[in-house]
Amino acid sequence: MVRKRKTCRKRRVVLPYARFCLSGVQVHIIIRLCAAFALMAVCLPLFPSGPLFNAEEDGVMPLGIGVQEWEFHEHQMSLPSYPEQKKLVPVDIDAPYARFKYFIDPESIQVGNNGLTSQLTMIIEARSGYQNILVERYRCDTHGYKTLAYGTGSKTFHRYHDPVWENISRRSGSGLDYRRDLITFYLCDGNGAALPKREILRRVAFPDDISTSGNGF
Repeated sequence: MVRKRKTCRKRRVVLPYARFCLSGVQVHIIIRLCAAFALMAVCLPLFPSGPLFNAEEDGVMPLGIGVQEWEFHEHQMSLPSYPEQKKLVPVDIDAPYARFKYFIDPESIQVGNNGLTSQLTMIIEARSGYQNILVERYRCDTHGYKTLAYGTGSKTFHRYHDPVWENISRRSGSGLDYRRDLITFYLCDGNGAALPKREILRRVAFPDDISTSGNGF
């Protein structure tokens, strides 16, 4: 038996083996949908399959990604040159006991490409004039630090082997209070990001102008 073809009367659209008729509007919609799917099939291979934001290379957390899915990647910074005494800049540290003077080497300041870390050479001077010279890195999002190297009597740096991140103590009363003040007032903004070098130097030069609202430490 031969099956008859069904024909729509309005637009006379022949639909072999169809059991229903389509109006002209419906036919127009189907045609447009088919064209759209065909265009997608052609264009999709032109776009990259991976994420447009490479968190692994940049070390920062992109918008829209869960915290548990992101891993911190530290931007590597080289050790600075040994500081020259005449170039040291004093830093106003709010220590309860004025047993030490604090200086930084402005030429040593580096800010990581990840936007979270800063590195500098810190000089702690006792009343006797003896100095401890440390190269330290600070992480603004977690309020952490690591000591990378210390100065020697031969005016060179001795690098620590595989230094690890430590938490900055909130306790006062020791010569190490400077770390808390550095990360609170000089190196970081109120949102866990590292300040640019120019802003760090401005704050060191004009500490009375610093606003600490929302620093979270």
